[in-house]
Amino acid sequence: MQGGEEEEAAGQEKQEKQEKLVFSCSAELVQPMNITPGTLEITTTHMYFHEVIEAGEGVDGEATAQAAVGVAGEEGGAKADEASKTPKELKIPLEQLREVHLRRYLLRRSALEFFLLDRTNYFVNFKKRERNKVYNKIVNLAPPNLSYFETGSPEQILKRSDLTRRWQMRQLTNFEYLMHLNTIAGRTYNDLTQYPVFPWVLRDYSSPSLDLSDPAVYRDLTKPVGALNQERLEQLLVRYENFCDPDIPSFMYGSHYSSSAIVLYYLIRIEPFTTHFLQLQGGKFDHADRMFYSIPNTWNGCVNAPTDFKELIPEFFYLPDILVNHNRFKLGSKQNGEPMDHVQLPPWAASPDEFIRIHREALESDYVSENLHHWIDLIFGFKQRGRNAVEALNVFYYLTYEGAVDIDAIENDDERRATESQIDNFGQTPSQLLRRAHPQRGPVEKSKLSLFSLVSLCTTSRFPVTFSSHPIIFLCVPGATFSEQLVHTVNDRLVAVDEKRLVSLNRLQPHAGGSQPFAFEPDSALASRKRVGIPFHADVEGNASCFATSSDGKLMFSCGHWDNTIKVTWVDGSRPPQSINKHKDLVTCLDVSADGKVLVTGSRDTTLLVWDIVFSKGSPVRLDANPAHILYGHDD
Repeated sequence: MQGGEEEEAAGQEKQEKQEKLVFSCSAELVQPMNITPGTLEITTTHMYFHEVIEAGEGVDGEATAQAAVGVAGEEGGAKADEASKTPKELKIPLEQLREVHLRRYLLRRSALEFFLLDRTNYFVNFKKRERNKVYNKIVNLAPPNLSYFETGSPEQILKRSDLTRRWQMRQLTNFEYLMHLNTIAGRTYNDLTQYPVFPWVLRDYSSPSLDLSDPAVYRDLTKPVGALNQERLEQLLVRYENFCDPDIPSFMYGSHYSSSAIVLYYLIRIEPFTTHFLQLQGGKFDHADRMFYSIPNTWNGCVNAPTDFKELIPEFFYLPDILVNHNRFKLGSKQNGEPMDHVQLPPWAASPDEFIRIHREALESDYVSENLHHWIDLIFGFKQRGRNAVEALNVFYYLTYEGAVDIDAIENDDERRATESQIDNFGQTPSQLLRRAHPQRGPVEKSKLSLFSLVSLCTTSRFPVTFSSHPIIFLCVPGATFSEQLVHTVNDRLVAVDEKRLVSLNRLQPHAGGSQPFAFEPDSALASRKRVGIPFHADVEGNASCFATSSDGKLMFSCGHWDNTIKVTWVDGSRPPQSINKHKDLVTCLDVSADGKVLVTGSRDTTLLVWDIVFSKGSPVRLDANPAHILYGHDD
């Protein structure tokens, strides 16, 4: 044991001798409600961040700790206080870097956001001229797993991507496409002033039931929230037309649709946002009537209140926890004496889970799909600024727009800090991605609908399709999300595995002619059928949970084998299979993430293992030899 430790220490010492400093500069680590000044160092093997604590600091950390006491108790406050006095140190191996994104901070293009293989990420701000130097140094070091390092403006990045076409072809859901647009436009979870923004999609929050096929239940996506109420809009336009200030351009809306206060308003019931809210409010909750307590009430405020124009955040489409006071925070009582607790739901939702399900379904509905491009024009597109914004009734306070003020040119320190504070608190308009109208999403053509969605065809007519002489236990379209599997084009590949573990690769050919409306032709890339993995365990009946494919369909992941391993098989047989044994018992299920970069396996040993899929030249080639995370069950 001692010899092994000595060898490990010697190896570490050797690595440190080989590691050389490449670049160093001052930087700020940006986290929600917290900015940490320090120094960023780049070496040949690592990236380091060292916090710089100046004499006299610590007051803010103490206030935050006191706020935490009200939430987590004295013990939590003590820990927060202790943590606030410990300098932050980060050590990031360059081989862990997966993506580097150019970012804005306080409307300046001065930041970078780093995404790692373990799914963590960091947002770092620099002096304006240092950002590009850091970026170039990292890219030139060629980290082995760095798969994304786009350059250019957000507008250029979107134009070079294939995202819009994929969305139009329904290869991306509305939710996925909006998240991509938010990311390219600089929206990030690390900066509450630039949090991802999503639209209100419904307007009916009072009916006992909801018919999502009725256009009347949807919000008008051609207008910003501030223009949805004509009477309020007329009052706002009077002020806009009569506004006269030598330094401030006219604006229609005095508050923004996205800001740190709005994000914390929505997320007040879940940590760490509860503590962030207390920090923003000086350690106390706001008056209950001003906090988020009802979805119908919040919508009515956005439509009718003179200064309320907020949109939504992504969590409204996937996270029911934001609507439930699980932590039993004492949020106070409203003026009518009613205590604040869980969020009041519209009558058509019996539970938070049902609300999220229906709300997500509304986002993906035909009406929203056919009109979402109008909202994109307002938030990310050509109606965001200038004459088009005026015509679209979409003009906000000037300090929300990039380029409205050059902070670096303000010589007076107090004036510069005041301007930064206004930008930080008021909200920021996303980077503009489009200078012309965003194209509309195409309708779902019947010829491209899933066979399973054509119920009448499936039930009244039968067209036999043969992949194998044995029963099929796994069938999928590689790389497709659930919604994408409802859409097929003539080039779609279909992977099938039978109970003998033989895999076949086929292409869908609609309009095959004769009595067959479609056919599946064997893919010419597969010369012969390969067998996946080794025989199943005696306790396993082969099923779809035992298989998954890589995003390009070239790799087949399998489990349920008698030796408790995970197998990675090249479908074309061009490389030997990979076998990994890290579970202590039978591996019963597995699946690949929507982005095709992560595999999760589950076992009878009550653990879930999270694996990174290794890419080479943009294509998946194998699993990492060791899991990135291990999640333990209750019996272990």
